[in-house]
Amino acid sequence: MPTRTANHTVTTNPNGNEEGNVTLPLGFVSSPPVVVRRANTSPAGLTLLSEISSITLPPSEEDEDDSNEICQRSNAPIDTLEELVDSDNDDALDRLETDDNSMGGEEDFQVLMIEAESAIEDRMYQLCIAGKPEGEEEDHCVSKKDVLMEMVDLTPEVKIPGIPPNWQPTEPRVANGEVPFDEVDNPGNWNEYIYRGKLNKSRQYKGHSLPSGAQPVPVSEGGKRTINGWEFHYGPWTPDDEGDDGPGSFRSGATTENMFPESRKGCLSVATLKLLGLTKSRMDGDDALFFYQLLYPICDPKRSGVAKDPREAYYFDVETFTRKYAASLEYGGSYGQTIKPVLAAELLKFHGIMVRDGVHGGSRGAVYRLWDPTCSCYDKDVVNALSLYRFRQIKRIIKLNDNAKSKPRGHELYDPAHKYDMAYRVVVANCNSLTLYAESDLCCDEMTWKFMGYGEGGVVRRIVGKPGVTKGGQVVMTSDASCCRPRAYVHRHTLHHRPTGFAKQGPNEVRMIVEKLDCLISKEDGDGKIFREKPHITLDNFFSGDETLDHLGELGFAATMTSRRDRLPAGVPKHHFHHEKGPVDDRSKAARFIHPITCVKKFPQDGEKKAYTRTHVSFQSTGSTNFSTVNAINSSRLYVVKKERGVGKEKRIWGVENNPARTLYLSHYGRIDTDDAMMAGTQIQYRSRKYWHSAMLHGLRLAIVTAYSFYLEASSGSLDASWKLVKPMTFHQFRDRLSTQMLQYKPRFNMYPGDSGFRSVTVLSKKARSKTHVVPSKRSRQTAVSVSTGGQHCVLIDELDNARKSKRLCGAFNHTELSKHLASFLEKGASISSGSKCAWCGEKAYQRCTICKVPLHNFPAKGMHKGKSCSVDWHNDSNFGLGYKDCKSLASKASVNWSLPSLAAKKANREHIDGLSGPI
Repeated sequence: MPTRTANHTVTTNPNGNEEGNVTLPLGFVSSPPVVVRRANTSPAGLTLLSEISSITLPPSEEDEDDSNEICQRSNAPIDTLEELVDSDNDDALDRLETDDNSMGGEEDFQVLMIEAESAIEDRMYQLCIAGKPEGEEEDHCVSKKDVLMEMVDLTPEVKIPGIPPNWQPTEPRVANGEVPFDEVDNPGNWNEYIYRGKLNKSRQYKGHSLPSGAQPVPVSEGGKRTINGWEFHYGPWTPDDEGDDGPGSFRSGATTENMFPESRKGCLSVATLKLLGLTKSRMDGDDALFFYQLLYPICDPKRSGVAKDPREAYYFDVETFTRKYAASLEYGGSYGQTIKPVLAAELLKFHGIMVRDGVHGGSRGAVYRLWDPTCSCYDKDVVNALSLYRFRQIKRIIKLNDNAKSKPRGHELYDPAHKYDMAYRVVVANCNSLTLYAESDLCCDEMTWKFMGYGEGGVVRRIVGKPGVTKGGQVVMTSDASCCRPRAYVHRHTLHHRPTGFAKQGPNEVRMIVEKLDCLISKEDGDGKIFREKPHITLDNFFSGDETLDHLGELGFAATMTSRRDRLPAGVPKHHFHHEKGPVDDRSKAARFIHPITCVKKFPQDGEKKAYTRTHVSFQSTGSTNFSTVNAINSSRLYVVKKERGVGKEKRIWGVENNPARTLYLSHYGRIDTDDAMMAGTQIQYRSRKYWHSAMLHGLRLAIVTAYSFYLEASSGSLDASWKLVKPMTFHQFRDRLSTQMLQYKPRFNMYPGDSGFRSVTVLSKKARSKTHVVPSKRSRQTAVSVSTGGQHCVLIDELDNARKSKRLCGAFNHTELSKHLASFLEKGASISSGSKCAWCGEKAYQRCTICKVPLHNFPAKGMHKGKSCSVDWHNDSNFGLGYKDCKSLASKASVNWSLPSLAAKKANREHIDGLSGPI
């Protein structure tokens, strides 16, 4: 009969031996859930158990007679645990005496306990000091023993897959050549449940293997397990020698306990931001356009008025290229279409319209709705910024390059991405120029922009594996791992030069990225470079391979990447790694909780090629998983991470296998995907047959996301305490504010560097220029249709209250009050012989409401206004402020040109009235 406790399940097999399944507490390092055999236990069996950090003590004879319960170490009183941890306490060891059925003899059991205690102390000490500030470890944790006493009651239990209670070992297939399990080469001390014999197609035994097909490397002459220079480790691994590749030497400042120190983080240059005009008032005023124009300058930075302005020009250059392109089309000449020169301010508004469209939820390219007064998408700021005709003109001739200077197709230096490269080059260059220090951990991955037409030079292609995209282009981008800071990029196409050894696309793109990064690494103090050391880069398996890792190592870079099963380390048979897909079953789940297979190879310095160390980590997860690293990790071992789901009785707690290589990768690899998701959320899009317009808008999205990351860093107060905001804008609020500023931008406001140099400002008198700092621009006259959508010229709540007190308004459907007003049209004095302007539509009417004393059309039976219901519209609360007389008499309607309101205007006005006083 099985006996179950909270941490241990004991069963009796047909041979009369007892077996148990151990459940480990959170964070404990362990081998797989192993079979505990209390009879016929060999020294190898003791070694198996020595890896387990949560030990279940065997029962004494007295306990077996009473309840057959097992004393659990993790639930023991504190004084008992102190005795167990202190190996010098003879009384504690005396309590461990066992009978003939216990695991080994007394001496073997004492050895087991000493080894287990050491494993527990080491792991608990790591858990305690993880995340503590440097220098505080010793103050907080006096000793490993104290750490154990402090943490043991705080650590919740975590369920880990183990050996099924009804499982029984099978007899070796001697007829097929299989050897007994006790004679099998077992360097990882794996149990028989997960480490089984395997037969080939001829039904002949070819060795024991793990569920993923991994088999151990045989012991070489030196006593180590090496093959082709790779040394394999099947337990916890740390470098055993000091020096350049000794313990803790990779990723400077990082340790096994603290893999992501603050010393590796980057920051913006406070001095440069202040030089360009960032102040507390800008932060408090939510000046989103300031951060955007840091990356996409509106003016020419050479004429910005800021000494040593480090930025590259964008809108000024786009203006120049656009004018040249328009001239090449003969626009504005004797024969071509008449067109005014496009200015930088107009280009900013052109992009602002796209940002505003995304703020409204995106029209999926149908941006013309923003100009349609009969549509609820109508936007008065867009109408005031650019006319639809001007928007179409700019869309037709906007240009990001000079065709006369670009290499023609067929030239050896021809760049298929030359038409849209500027949109990315300026963002990356300006981001780097505004950075004091770049982060030492980077993420590299591709970004995707969609386009269903045709492109040149292999720029546009079919996209596989990207949700929502079937065709388009891609840009390989490298960014800081903790925030959106693009550092280097490569456009993906088929015409890149591929030198010897880089025939694969992914590794060749890494080579080009590294060439650009190498130019940003500081060689000496004050040289203006942003990387303090060769950075560590995280990549996915598309970029993996020996050529990538060796190239990075020879240059002194560090990298961590997933490895495809066809790109495992060369010269090592793949059956020595976890490489088979296999089913997801109880056996493979149990195999997740063993130490990863770690193989290490050191490469000496060779001339200008630096010495480096490659470490490959292979382990069982949901499938076979392989991580290849170079100069990246300082240790490799298994540890368990707690996962929780649900609440109350439905709450589930379980453990997930992990190791340093996996932690490092998962913490960094998603940066580009996160930025891509934010860029997709901007919903910036319009329809065009020019493929490079899609790439240009993708660059605009990148600039907005990067500008928002600038804003967040400034608002955190880490750069300057006076810039700190208690509640910074959300990404949607940032884009909303940005779009408004872009659409209302005028150089004569003189808000940003370089504005004072524009021609529209220099033509003004000195007195007029000084006023532009404080005097807002005069608003254009608006229609009742646009006013009803909200904004400065909407009716005020006081005006609404006064109208209700005058008994003019009858509510939206108040038939009792409305009937009184309609009945008044039949009273004496209601007719107007010569006619007067209708209070609602402004046309001549011959009747009046004697209660309101205003002329109105009340369903006339003849004439050109036959059947008009102005009397109903005038008395409806929802329409208050839309009538002809309202536009002339209400203070809120000053400077508004009245026009008969549309259905969309009435709907928007009703929502506005409801917002003032609640639903009617």
